[in-house]
Amino acid sequence: MGPVLVAVAPMFLAIACMSLSLIRLLGITNHTRRHDEYGGPNNNGNLKPALILFYSLVLAQAPISSGLLKSIKNDETTVEIIVRESLRVVCKLTTSGTEGAQSSRKLCHELTTTTKYGRTAENILWVLSNSSDQEMAERATEILSRLTLSKETMSDFVVVLQRLLMEPQDSPLRVRTEAGKALSALVRSHGDEFRDKFPDIQQMVTIMGAADDAYCKEYRVVTAEMLAKLCAKSTADDRDRNLLSSVASNALSTVLKAIVTETGMDMRFLASFLGLAVQICEKLATAEAFADAVTGLLPMGNNVFAEKLERIIDEVTNDSDDEICLAIMKSVTKLVTWVAEIDTAISPAYLDYFRQVNIVQKLDAAVEAMAHLERYVVMTGGADEKEGHVTLQTLVETAKNKLDSQQQQS
Repeated sequence: MGPVLVAVAPMFLAIACMSLSLIRLLGITNHTRRHDEYGGPNNNGNLKPALILFYSLVLAQAPISSGLLKSIKNDETTVEIIVRESLRVVCKLTTSGTEGAQSSRKLCHELTTTTKYGRTAENILWVLSNSSDQEMAERATEILSRLTLSKETMSDFVVVLQRLLMEPQDSPLRVRTEAGKALSALVRSHGDEFRDKFPDIQQMVTIMGAADDAYCKEYRVVTAEMLAKLCAKSTADDRDRNLLSSVASNALSTVLKAIVTETGMDMRFLASFLGLAVQICEKLATAEAFADAVTGLLPMGNNVFAEKLERIIDEVTNDSDDEICLAIMKSVTKLVTWVAEIDTAISPAYLDYFRQVNIVQKLDAAVEAMAHLERYVVMTGGADEKEGHVTLQTLVETAKNKLDSQQQQS
């Protein structure tokens, strides 16, 4: 945000928040007219953005007569434009860019911790729950993702996001994408607080293995992330761990099949499922369970999982400008190490394949390509020190040592 916008941001934010509060007060839920049907707010008669903000100011600040309420309530187009423009204002003012980032963070904090903006988070969630307008849903999801929500509001937000993902026929792709990102972030940061809002573990395994026409890919990704979180945090006497252990073999087979059959190289999908595969291998599965899961892939080729890991390494090394690529490479490296450590019926064939394709050189190339990305993650605080940050180079050195040891033994 520029300096002028920063200066007036609180005023405009208050106007927009009060407008959203009024719209909820009116109880108008029939926001079904799509944005493109009337060419956008700038083309709708005389309702220009400046007038919309002025109208919002009148609604927010002036005493509201019953006649004005009735007039607004009967004009759905005007109501939709007010809501949409209000959401745009709030979305713009709460976006953390390079310029004005501190002001944006302050506004995000004040929206949920001070009374001057009313129940803004609850009002925006109400709009998200009751509007079928794509732009409104996107904006509302973006805004709520940035706010520090109360436990109750967060729980309600999770339920709405899951509905958007579980009913893909009613949710446009862009809305599902935003909902998936928001739910993923909540799972990573607060997953323990709303575990009860997710299906049971067996159902989550079913969702992961389902086709996209049954459960959309975005929801399968979030489900994999929730399962990975449960695996990572499970303890020996934990109820979830006992349930996870009982489905570990089935879950691993489902995860490996999903990885192998992912033809589009969707990075978020691969990051989630590879991360879950690592958690299952490290925390739950035996070497035999892994071998059985790989054996179940044989109809697709003798070395199909090893071939997929190699293709992922090549793809990610050539496109290494995103943090998600670094996460993928770390998971792939851990799985290569796992294959080198175990002694099962599949080990000789997989180790031979890794030697044939010079997997060690490919891993070294990945380390070199992602060195700048690793430094960026560490410097910007993306590395979780509580978990003990391990660099890709360290993981690759471990994998190389294991592979060298196996080669010397053979």
